[in-house]
Amino acid sequence: MSAEALDPIPWLARQRWFQGKARDVAAVSVADSAVLGDLHWMLVEVEYATGPGECYQLVLLPAGVEAGDAAVRLAGGAWVDAAAAPERLRPLALLAARGGALTTTAHATIAGAPTAPRALPDPARMLGVEQSNTSVVFGEGVLFK
Repeated sequence: MSAEALDPIPWLARQRWFQGKARDVAAVSVADSAVLGDLHWMLVEVEYATGPGECYQLVLLPAGVEAGDAAVRLAGGAWVDAAAAPERLRPLALLAARGGALTTTAHATIAGAPTAPRALPDPARMLGVEQSNTSVVFGEGVLFK
């Protein structure tokens, strides 16, 4: 992985959901984070040279050497979007569906509300339609956004 590939500014510009592609990014920082197994949840603040900034919620996995330009360096580590491995999003989906809480580094709480007491069926896959949010389908009956 090259240093340029890990730079968060060009990485953000390659993401379909990033709204600031036409703006001059001044800084990218992690405002808050939490760990759930090997998943890393990060709240990332993007500051622009002019105008208001934006905040993005990212769910990431540690990057392997094969990640190439899919990897980004944030909070002292190299990461890839967890959507690339939908099965590995299962712990977060279970937290959301069964209830539970995760405390962040800023002492906030990510809480799930029990809605689906059943297990999440296999397989896990990305929803194959264009949309602004990332969605994972477990089996054929459970949608996780």
